[in-house]
Amino acid sequence: RTLQFTADKGFFLNGKPYLIKGTCNHQDFAGVGVALPDQVTEYKIKLLKEMGCNAYRCAHHAPSPELLDLCDRLGMLVMDENRKLDISPDGIANLKEVLYRDRNHPSVIMWSMENEEILEGTIMGSRMLDTLSRITHVIDPTRPTIACMNHGWNDGGYSNSVDITGYNYGQREDQYI
Repeated sequence: RTLQFTADKGFFLNGKPYLIKGTCNHQDFAGVGVALPDQVTEYKIKLLKEMGCNAYRCAHHAPSPELLDLCDRLGMLVMDENRKLDISPDGIANLKEVLYRDRNHPSVIMWSMENEEILEGTIMGSRMLDTLSRITHVIDPTRPTIACMNHGWNDGGYSNSVDITGYNYGQREDQYI
């Protein structure tokens, strides 16, 4: 399997253009909570596919192994999210655990390093993000890193610390340039 992201032509899966149509998904399910039975997770993935979705962002959490097994089997691409901008020993251990655990899942197409962290766009945040991204590329050099940002993406070199800049909601159009 090959993955390629280009600025001018988009995403390529196995050398062929592939339009990503994804959604951000929290780990809970309305009325059920976060301890989901596999049947509920499978129902959720199948429902997304029926809607035309082919990609699943694990918003604010790392996916469960069961979710990734289902995405592998059902053909759903996944953005696997670390969530927290944390370079403490525990933060790095958590990142490595997810990377080693999930890197053999063909559904995973990219690694999200963080989501809407307060240090986005700061020099300190850029250094932290760069550290997480470098660790990720050592463990898995085959997939790009992304940060899901809602501010400060071009400040302090922050966007340069990942392969793909993720723009979250609520921004002015001129900020995307």
